Amino acid sequence: MTTSTAASERTRLRARARRGLTVVELVVSMGIAATVMASVFGSFLFLARSTMISASYAEMDTEARNGLELFAREVRMADDIADFTATGMRLHIPAVGATPARWVSYSYDPTSQNFIRNAGQPGARAVVRGIDIFILKRYSLRVDSITGQPMEATNNLETKQLQIQLRAVRAGAARAAATNNVISARYILRNKIVGN
Repeated sequence: MTTSTAASERTRLRARARRGLTVVELVVSMGIAATVMASVFGSFLFLARSTMISASYAEMDTEARNGLELFAREVRMADDIADFTATGMRLHIPAVGATPARWVSYSYDPTSQNFIRNAGQPGARAVVRGIDIFILKRYSLRVDSITGQPMEATNNLETKQLQIQLRAVRAGAARAAATNNVISARYILRNKIVGN
């Protein structure tokens, strides 16, 4: 019969503690650590991507809102329209106070994918960037008898309302693609006399 003393038990525990880990224990602990690290890294990537997409949406929304506000203000002031196409036109802005009358053009450039405002000097500037679909529509005061909606105008003389439809896109190697579809209100040419 062997007897065990407290000193011999301590010696045995110290020897076992000095022995280290077995290969199986090491492989299992490395697997657990790799799983935890993969989860942390995946969560980090998900949060980073969500942040980038949110930033893209905020940027597109702000830019579209500011660009359409400028466009709407000038449409409401305009007293005439010229050179209308599905991607652009010119507005005549009458003189206000010390500001002389002038023509302001708005156009969509498919090469740069920008909606551009050009009021002459100092030059053109993009009011909305990154557009891959753009449609400019014009409406008259005539109303469709079935739908009750204003009918699309066929010439500049009967044009009284303008509307923009666009799709802005933000994408790149460092961020996920985000799109923003915008359909503006119908802006009324308040100062334009129909038939002028």
